[in-house]
Amino acid sequence: MNIVKKLYSIIDSQLFFSFSFLFLLLIFGMFLETLSIGMVIPFLDSILNPSSMNYLIYEFLLNASNLFNIDNLIVVAAIVLFLVFLFKILFLILVAWFRNQLIFKINLFYNKKLYLIYLQQGYLFHISKKSSEIIRNLVNEVDSFTYAFKVFFILVTEILVVLGITTLMLVVNPKATLFIFFIIIFCSCIFFLFFQKLILKWGEERQKYEALRIKDIQHSLGAIKEVKIYGKLNFFKNNYSFNSFKKYKSVQYSGFLSNLPRLWIELIVISSFVILFFLYLKTSNNSAMIITSLALYGAASFRLLPSASRILNCLQDLRYLEPAINLVSDELNLNSKNKQDKAFFFNNLKIQKIYFEYPKRKKTIFENLSFEINKGDFIGIVGPSGSGKTSLINIILGLLIPKSYNYLINNERVDLEKINITNLFGYVPQKVFLLDDTIENNILFGNKVFLEKDKKLHSVLKNSQLDQFIQQLPNKLNTVVGENGIQLSGGQIQRIGIARALYNSSQILILDESTNSLDKKNEESIINFLKELNIKITIILITHKLDNLKHCNKIFKIDNKKLTTIKIND
Repeated sequence: MNIVKKLYSIIDSQLFFSFSFLFLLLIFGMFLETLSIGMVIPFLDSILNPSSMNYLIYEFLLNASNLFNIDNLIVVAAIVLFLVFLFKILFLILVAWFRNQLIFKINLFYNKKLYLIYLQQGYLFHISKKSSEIIRNLVNEVDSFTYAFKVFFILVTEILVVLGITTLMLVVNPKATLFIFFIIIFCSCIFFLFFQKLILKWGEERQKYEALRIKDIQHSLGAIKEVKIYGKLNFFKNNYSFNSFKKYKSVQYSGFLSNLPRLWIELIVISSFVILFFLYLKTSNNSAMIITSLALYGAASFRLLPSASRILNCLQDLRYLEPAINLVSDELNLNSKNKQDKAFFFNNLKIQKIYFEYPKRKKTIFENLSFEINKGDFIGIVGPSGSGKTSLINIILGLLIPKSYNYLINNERVDLEKINITNLFGYVPQKVFLLDDTIENNILFGNKVFLEKDKKLHSVLKNSQLDQFIQQLPNKLNTVVGENGIQLSGGQIQRIGIARALYNSSQILILDESTNSLDKKNEESIINFLKELNIKITIILITHKLDNLKHCNKIFKIDNKKLTTIKIND
């Protein structure tokens, strides 16, 4: 019941009308299911004992016979029975189409919603949460979550059918119906309660080992060079095989158990049917009534048997999917703040009295740290490994928010939790991430080229010193760089990163150890290029190589949670 409540609470207002309409269809479908089973009685009465037929039904069949110009009442009853079943089948086909269309909408809606929620999370969330879990949630858990809705719809459908047909049978023979109904409910509850803990355990194991499998794939493919050099293929293969075994074993157990309800319910129904048959033989001498009653129960059983089996299967599936439902529900409730974009024409940036430490860590990174950047500065930041150089850059970018701080742009205070200031900056990390796409799309990085921007792109290529290199390529800007820029050199990758920053009209360019992986020649070329670029934009260079600071007009050193100024002639 808690699972159903949770599913109901998650329904978005955009989908509520579709949900409501589907339930109306299901209720009408229940009426048709009940009517089609109920038609068995007048049909058999018309064959076995026409005189005992209900007056209204008799009148209806008589009028139908006059309408169709058919004298035989049995033929009319058969035609009406066929038409009722045909209409029911066509209607249920419509319901199935609408239900699956709604499942498609749910899957697409929550996939997009969760993806956006993840993208909107703060930078701290992304460096704290495992990417393998995020991938698993988007690729697998949302599908499982959506499947839970499908299971829920089937559960509601079958419960309505059971209620409708049971109500009909109660009208015909209350005692026998209550007897069968009680036996089925009692035995079904025993079955579900016996296996529910195991089902939940298998669902949790599937979720756990799926995340580990994705992590294995990321590790082995991300470090494929080291895997081959150090001969660790078997190590990663064994890890992946073990986690795959554990995942699919839980799926196997769950799949096996899903076959048991049908057999269990079938045994119960057949046993009840046999007991009912002997009771009728002992308590009644009216053979026509016995045949009619047993035919009704037979027709009802024919429909109720799969319904009862599906209800048990649905309860099992919901229990198995409970971990996915809980997880996706929690992730959808993550606080995703949409920051307001604000354009600044940068002249001066002051960050004062920074106190910062990472959550769940006792170590303080910065204590009462302050500094100032002016337009046209070429700033160098140095410090030993682990001193917080990258953390400081993330604070400047507004990605990390200190416990206390003053952040002023042009002497205007900025609330980093409400205002997005990243459009002020261009950022080039030590390892530039490249899309497995063309050079042009890697520079544009989601921007669209229009005629007026085409000149801007060529200007950026010239300023980043990529124009001559691109002209030598057969496909020019349409050259595909390969995954992680496998087709390019380190210097070319860094220049593409710089070109990307320039195309976004960045006023402050930050390079975080960007030249460390380059050879001396390429590194010297990039540093000289930055000096030329400094005429147009402000540059912040983080490095541990003092030789790279020769063009800086300000040099800061991070040490012991403080920021000190180093004189240029030092």
